Amino acid sequence: MQLTVGSTGFVCYGLIVAVDSCPSQGDTWMLLPVGRIKPGTAGKPARFIGLSINGSSTTCANSRQRDFKMTRLLPRFFQGSLSQGNRSPVFSLFQLVTCLLMFALSAPAQSLFEQLSTPAPQGFTGIFGGGPFYKTANFNVPKNIAEIEHSGFSEAIVWSVEVNSQGDLNFNGEFPLTSKGVYVGGKTYPKFAADMATLKQAGIVKRVTFSIGSSNYGDWENITALVKAQGVGPKSILYKDFKALKKAIPALDALDFDDENSYNLPTTVRFGVMVGKLGYHVVPDPYVNASYWQSVVSEINQKLPGTVDGVHLQAYAGGFGNNPCSGWDFGKVPVFPGVWDQNYTPSQVQTVMRGWHNECGIIGGFMWIYDDFVGNGLAKKYAIAINKGVK
Repeated sequence: MQLTVGSTGFVCYGLIVAVDSCPSQGDTWMLLPVGRIKPGTAGKPARFIGLSINGSSTTCANSRQRDFKMTRLLPRFFQGSLSQGNRSPVFSLFQLVTCLLMFALSAPAQSLFEQLSTPAPQGFTGIFGGGPFYKTANFNVPKNIAEIEHSGFSEAIVWSVEVNSQGDLNFNGEFPLTSKGVYVGGKTYPKFAADMATLKQAGIVKRVTFSIGSSNYGDWENITALVKAQGVGPKSILYKDFKALKKAIPALDALDFDDENSYNLPTTVRFGVMVGKLGYHVVPDPYVNASYWQSVVSEINQKLPGTVDGVHLQAYAGGFGNNPCSGWDFGKVPVFPGVWDQNYTPSQVQTVMRGWHNECGIIGGFMWIYDDFVGNGLAKKYAIAINKGVK
């Protein structure tokens, strides 16, 4: 195996390579743990001994017991002192420091260190659904849970949580979740909490999200009034509600903020920080009013960094025509655009997502809405379409 490297840096499959000494062209090279430089024996090929980064070990494929022919690393005036005949068993301090400085200052090194310190972006492929996730009288819920569990979607978004004026929570006016700050969902659907956990059982669904609000007037107006009246401390009804919900449904990871008519920035930020402290991630769900939502994301994350880690952008119904690449910039927070099955077939979804991915690098997206295609095989096709489109 031969590696071709620039004059000031060297990487093997993204791993640091060390040498038996600062070499001239043709010397043998050895892979070493970060921070260790161990010279080889003159005349013998360098032996691969592995590499460790941040406590984990890895290897370079097909590299054991091989010589690596490299380009010259040091200036020509070092060649005489570093010839094969007079190499010492250890580097001189000057040689060692020179090698390390030249590598550290190199562009490849800087790029590598950036890769090590900054994790690769992780997006979500989501699907919104209502009754099919809980309504046993109308749906085969275990079958639906299994379908989404194995479909390829990485986020299941249960829609929609309504908030009444007293602060009680329910799904779609038909499934009470909390009453006076206590979880009561088990009375109506005893297996619901377990079903949410089952969604993650196969390891494909990574996140369960509950969506709060809709185009209906009232939910976010009630949240605003309750925050103004009671605050967001442990004695407030909203704090009690969402603490009880998280305790009863440990699989619940995030809350989707679908405010389509209230738009009260101070109370939304306070509410977002409150649920963030309770262990939820927050994912705004806009279709208009980009500047408002940009402020929501910015202010929540300023007060509690990392709470908002994605945006569900509606590109259907009232948001049809929205483009995640134009007018919806949330800085480092990724935008996951959503489309409706009534507008696109799976192949068309893949084309649309691929276009956005090529234009601005989206790393996720979602489908609206599972209720339209329960049990007919389209869930898996749509999941595959989005996954292929954003990669």
